[in-house]
Amino acid sequence: MDEADRYGYVLALERAGRVADATRELARLPKPAAAGLALRLEEARLALLAGNDDELFDQLARGAAGAVTASAHLATGAFVRLHALLRDGRLPEARALWHRLAPLTTAAFAEPNPAPVKAALARQGWIADVLRAPMPRAADDTAAALLAAARDVPALG
Repeated sequence: MDEADRYGYVLALERAGRVADATRELARLPKPAAAGLALRLEEARLALLAGNDDELFDQLARGAAGAVTASAHLATGAFVRLHALLRDGRLPEARALWHRLAPLTTAAFAEPNPAPVKAALARQGWIADVLRAPMPRAADDTAAALLAAARDVPALG
């Protein structure tokens, strides 16, 4: 699925610049558009927010201002730390942390989003495991695997 299928349009750099001039707000560029434009964010005058959990490291390393990630609900401190390390240019440390986070992001999308994350959060007592129709709840094995992946993320203090 490309950005035209997902969003109904392709956001070109020139248009992104006009949007930035008009709104002065953060914008989330579709993944292929961001990669294809080599993240020339200064030209577009927009702050990119990474939106695909599995590409978070790459997007932050290329200069994304932040992220909208589902898997961060289960290891928030580690994801904040990843962003800080990349922002501060500490690439080796960031890469090592990302290697610990990547299995979590994979487990979070073992079934359609947001079912696995909601199931895991429900098992932690944060929310009810309820989804709007026609979305099915995540399988118990999926939630268990996600929680196990979250336990493997290093504690930050």
